[in-house]
Amino acid sequence: MKKAILHYIEKQQDVFKKHYKKAIKKFDAEAIHKIRLGVKKLRTVFRFLEYLDPGGVKAKKSIKHERSLFKSAGVIRELQVQQELVTAYEKEHNVSLEEYKKHLAGNEEKARKDLKKNKSRNRVKKEIGRSHKQVRKVLKKHSNDQIHQRLIDLIEEKFNLINILNAESTEGNRHKMRTQLKQIHYLLGLLDKDEEANRKFTGRLDPIYETEQKMGQWHDKIVCLDHLQEYFYQFPEAANDIRYQDLITYWNNQKKELWREIDSELKDLNILNPQEESKEK
Repeated sequence: MKKAILHYIEKQQDVFKKHYKKAIKKFDAEAIHKIRLGVKKLRTVFRFLEYLDPGGVKAKKSIKHERSLFKSAGVIRELQVQQELVTAYEKEHNVSLEEYKKHLAGNEEKARKDLKKNKSRNRVKKEIGRSHKQVRKVLKKHSNDQIHQRLIDLIEEKFNLINILNAESTEGNRHKMRTQLKQIHYLLGLLDKDEEANRKFTGRLDPIYETEQKMGQWHDKIVCLDHLQEYFYQFPEAANDIRYQDLITYWNNQKKELWREIDSELKDLNILNPQEESKEK
């Protein structure tokens, strides 16, 4: 278990180191995605270590500079995705929204400059070295069996939290559920693929794989609408343009339809609760 955790952390930090120079110099979309995914996984594992040993690890402090670059890169990636979605809409509906794409591109250029100025980029290497020492120190305090059991406990707590959140269908709860589901996936990466616990938890996730994808698409539509409202705030006349009114209607309809599908598919989510399932047996 200890070796698995160290290997997982080293692997994600290697991914970060491999791609972040490319992300900063070329703003490559795939590189930005890779470093953000790597930091998400690292953040989840360090939160587990804090859960295991609250006094030994502080997740936010352990990857402070990596998180800072994660946020800066996230702004760029979000704007890149927006431009891709607008371009796809233009092709599908045979309409030009060139001025909006220029606006998004301008914001991306500002975000690129902010990333280049981010002082954390020069501090990541030392931070990675410190975090390795910190992790080894914490792991020494616990046996492999203790660590394994606490990992299982945390995953079960996350399943239970998902069921609690699912009881009330609100946008805030759906966002939190999506985050918890992602974290469960990342934590399962610490378990052996052939292990019974991994198969059991993966089996509970499999039925809602497509729903998870829809939750991501639903989130994208919310972000699309937020960016468009920001554009209208700067250029009020655009809000009365039929092209943008049609775009808002299109994205709003997609968002509502995805919400209906997600809501319907999540009604039976309680089967994912490990404790409820064990009680029935």
